[in-house]
Amino acid sequence: MKKIPVVSIILGVLVLVYAFLAYFLNNDIFNLNQTIGNIVVALGLVAFAIFIVMPDMNKKSMKTLKTVEFLVIMLAAVFGFLLPLFNVKGLNLGSGSLWFGIALVLNGGIDLYLGINNKKSLKDGGFTLSLLSVIAGTYIYATNFVNRNLELFSFILLLALGTYLTVIGILNRKK
Repeated sequence: MKKIPVVSIILGVLVLVYAFLAYFLNNDIFNLNQTIGNIVVALGLVAFAIFIVMPDMNKKSMKTLKTVEFLVIMLAAVFGFLLPLFNVKGLNLGSGSLWFGIALVLNGGIDLYLGINNKKSLKDGGFTLSLLSVIAGTYIYATNFVNRNLELFSFILLLALGTYLTVIGILNRKK
């Protein structure tokens, strides 16, 4: 994108226009709750698995539990949210709130278990973070937080992506 800034600017502007149209029209292809919402949930779960769970998978003492956690989250993202976008019928795995809640509770619970068994250090606030992860996961599921705010999350994500692409294009235009 940096080498051809015009493409970045055009893509950024298109994403921004789509974001605003989708937010204010919110029907058919401009529905932020259906297609875009599924993509946002799936990408959020994949990002959680890669950036939060994956770093601990390399440590020998935690490998099995963290690998199972990683696989559960990745399978939920693919089978529950990405494949239905391509009309692949499968199991109904539940809502985005359910899976973000499960991901946080799994991560916090496994970290607490590993910390109690001296497989992972929970110093410097690690215990508190793990406990907060379990509490936040339970809250997200119990209040249906993700599904209730999915349209807003999708809109913010599209705005951030469009702005980023546009700014990258503008900054590299002179080069």
